[in-house]
Amino acid sequence: MDSILYLRGPAFLAFYIGLGITVNLLLRSLISRQEKNTTLIRQSPIDPYKIACLRVSHLETLRVVLFSLIDRGLLKASGDRVAAETNALEMVRRPLEKAVAAFFAEPRQVKDMFNDSGTVSAAEDYRQALVHEGLLAGPKNYAARMPPALVALFLLLGTSMTKIISAVLRGHHNVLFLAMLTLVFGNWTVVIWKKKRTGAGDQVLREAQQRFQSLKGRSKSVRPGGTTSDASFLAAVFGLSVLPVMYFPYIKTLFPKAASSFGGGDGGCGGGGCGSSGCGGGGCGGGGCGGCGS
Repeated sequence: MDSILYLRGPAFLAFYIGLGITVNLLLRSLISRQEKNTTLIRQSPIDPYKIACLRVSHLETLRVVLFSLIDRGLLKASGDRVAAETNALEMVRRPLEKAVAAFFAEPRQVKDMFNDSGTVSAAEDYRQALVHEGLLAGPKNYAARMPPALVALFLLLGTSMTKIISAVLRGHHNVLFLAMLTLVFGNWTVVIWKKKRTGAGDQVLREAQQRFQSLKGRSKSVRPGGTTSDASFLAAVFGLSVLPVMYFPYIKTLFPKAASSFGGGDGGCGGGGCGSSGCGGGGCGGGGCGGCGS
């Protein structure tokens, strides 16, 4: 340990960057393996509303439900407002669909749906169900993740603080870059700890995306009308931005955030909440010799 502490600036920074990346990747891998449950993965139903919640949040479920009801002709979009057709409430069976149809019994703006206690509460039921199924993290998951996360934080903080104290005692005060790296890697550890999906949830989402990858490749051929569930599954698994705006023009008006992503990526699940970019490529780059109290 003493030999490591007496490494000069660039050498110690390179060591610490390697340590930070290695520790966090190992932590993410450990948590993912612990949380994978092949029984849960095998039994998980392919429900577009659940998949939307798993991919983003219960608010994404609301977007997909609204889109599905419009596509099926039960709601009608006019500008930035939506209104239910005459018998829409009688034509739906799911509680969330009923809540959304009831909310738009009179013409309303879509943004108001996300502030309505009835629709948000009905969508929240999907999140709670996914927590119960072990696909989204709940209190038990966060508690189980705590010991390895604290070990990772102790190792990262302990190493950097020991180096900083050693440098200051030797009259060196150029420790700012090391302190910044400590914050970056420590934050990455916390992001892994607080990641919303479990290892099983990541696997379910990954398998859903693989299952519908061929449909995504044919997304430009998907047509509105609700005769099939293709459009709803595409919206749930990959996001509304993959749907052809030529045939679903109301998406750009009703869901401007999705519209800004048209032509972009697929919003894949990724391995972790922070991903490899969480270690901060900018923080790891550069070769300045100052910054760690050499």
